Amino acid sequence: MKLMIFMEEAMAKRRKPVSAKVSRLLLEDIDEKIQGYSQNARKAKDETRLYDIVMGYVKRLGGGKFLKKNGNVSEARFYTYAYIDKSTWSEMKWGLVETSKKTLLKLVIALELNEEEAVAFLQSGRSGFDLDDPQDQVVLAIIDVRKAGFSVTVDDAVEILDFYSRNGKASFVSIYEIPGDKNGKTSAGGRTKYR
Repeated sequence: MKLMIFMEEAMAKRRKPVSAKVSRLLLEDIDEKIQGYSQNARKAKDETRLYDIVMGYVKRLGGGKFLKKNGNVSEARFYTYAYIDKSTWSEMKWGLVETSKKTLLKLVIALELNEEEAVAFLQSGRSGFDLDDPQDQVVLAIIDVRKAGFSVTVDDAVEILDFYSRNGKASFVSIYEIPGDKNGKTSAGGRTKYR
């Protein structure tokens, strides 16, 4: 509507009528599109960033493991624990690229999400569980056994996924690279730097 009024004012100043080529209907349609773009931009700003969701869950994990004395999250400690490398973490933090499903699954395990939280989290990262994917089945099984009271750390999950990637009904490439593998780069602490 604003564009149409602006166009009419501009034409009036020139003392020319609105051109037959630029009809009122066309201007109204363009005005609606502009409003839609503005609303979509506002929605995008209102959506919670994936990074912010992750930080909320890290704080929920609590304890001194990932929180500094001042209550802030030690991001480096967390992303190292989750087997995510610094560049991948930065890309997620700043929204530079869409976070891969591989990274999202690593976060689901590291954040100790239950199934409902994991589904919502993956959706916020524009992904989801594929029940036909053997790796997704193993991750869901890890979530279920945690719910049953078993303690499954990230290091345990690395070994479990490695075992099933090699010995399961269907082989798959694990979201984690195992130290000593051809592609693994073992760090001084014995852990591998992962993407």
